[in-house]
Amino acid sequence: MKHTAKVLIGIIGLIVISVGVFLVMKLLNDLSGYSADDYLYHFFFTGEWPAKHLRGIHNGLDLIQSVQNHTRLFNGRFVAHTGVMTMMQFPKAVFNVANALVFVVVGWLMNVHVFGKQRIKVGFLALTFALMWFGLPDYGTTILWLSGGFNYLWMAMIYLLFLLPYRFNYQAHHPMLMAIGMSVLGFLAGATNENTAPLTLFIAFAFTLFDWQKSQLAWKWCGGLFGALGFYIMVKSGSQQIAVRGKQFEIGKLLQNAGHYSGWLLALAFGLLIYLYWQHHTYGHRLVWRQQRTFVAAWLYGVGAVLGIVALVVSPQILSRVFFGPNLYLIIAILLALKDHALLRQGTWLVRLLPISAALILGFLAIPGYQAAVRSNLQSYRTWATGDAICREDAKRGIAHAKVPGMQPVYTDRNQYVSSTYVSNGNPNKQWFNVWMARYYGVKSVAVDNTVVLRDVKLPTHTW
Repeated sequence: MKHTAKVLIGIIGLIVISVGVFLVMKLLNDLSGYSADDYLYHFFFTGEWPAKHLRGIHNGLDLIQSVQNHTRLFNGRFVAHTGVMTMMQFPKAVFNVANALVFVVVGWLMNVHVFGKQRIKVGFLALTFALMWFGLPDYGTTILWLSGGFNYLWMAMIYLLFLLPYRFNYQAHHPMLMAIGMSVLGFLAGATNENTAPLTLFIAFAFTLFDWQKSQLAWKWCGGLFGALGFYIMVKSGSQQIAVRGKQFEIGKLLQNAGHYSGWLLALAFGLLIYLYWQHHTYGHRLVWRQQRTFVAAWLYGVGAVLGIVALVVSPQILSRVFFGPNLYLIIAILLALKDHALLRQGTWLVRLLPISAALILGFLAIPGYQAAVRSNLQSYRTWATGDAICREDAKRGIAHAKVPGMQPVYTDRNQYVSSTYVSNGNPNKQWFNVWMARYYGVKSVAVDNTVVLRDVKLPTHTW
């Protein structure tokens, strides 16, 4: 009876945390508009500027051809941009719900990597979301921005799913079907993004080697080889952008940014792992894979994250958002280290209290940052929503030249407009974003007019 009550309380706790995180993330999504190349991806892709005879995406064949053009001409991340082009055919509200849900799903997947088929602990799930709030870089462009969300947050769902059967050496009941499924998933995971895909394939290969004697090698090799194929296509397709976007091998800049965006996660993860190594040595444990799987897995995720950061040395741009994948793996390494610590200290109150206590402390510290993010995004959203309403009204009334307010300065990276393009001053026909915004709403031009009064917006009901 006590066990049943304990399980029920745990399930309720997991539901409460998941729903709560969904709501707070949905609010931020509801207060985010479109920016940068979002409007571009509503249309059939022919180039960075609108074609003379611009057309939309009306069916699956149009979508495939548009993605092919985009991959060939501009960017190799065809998996992410398939999602972007698809979502830009729907109202923004659809993305807001889906994106908040994907954030929760990614948090759950990270915990499945830790616990497998075991019951997920409430404290660990709460700590996961707290670490995601503080540890994932540039929320505005990696999560809230539609194009960026697909390139980073949504891709995490794919590569975490791909890696999961390797993590636990899954024994498929139908190996042939598993091989087919992993070939598809591997191809998609390999084409997620340039530095996270290779670190994912590295970890998968390491798991394969460690489990070699008791593995179903066929599906593992299918997943790995098709992952390498997807990665090759992505990198080859995007290689023409290297000369355009910047220089490679900027080691000093890489070290500086790695310290800024991943430094504390690296210190925490490897600090815990070194401490656990000492503890295992004290207990006289043999640090072999079959006996200390959780501990060794934590090291693999940590080392993989470091390799993902090192891979950025060949990137022409070392932006904050490219640390998203490595930081995600560092968080998993931290969670695995805490689980391994729990296995060493079974039955003690410290084991039970440590994750939930850390989650509560981080959650309390997150409140001011979240409130600041809501205020900043609300102000930006009023600007975007005013422009959105004006453009729609002008298109209906036959007014050719829309005038919208410019975006006010943004000072938090939990707002996409801190670095993502919006309407610009100057000739509206020569401003890239202005031109695409005009095409999206069906007017001839969109220009900045800062005398336009911002309109009141309808807020979600859960704006606590």
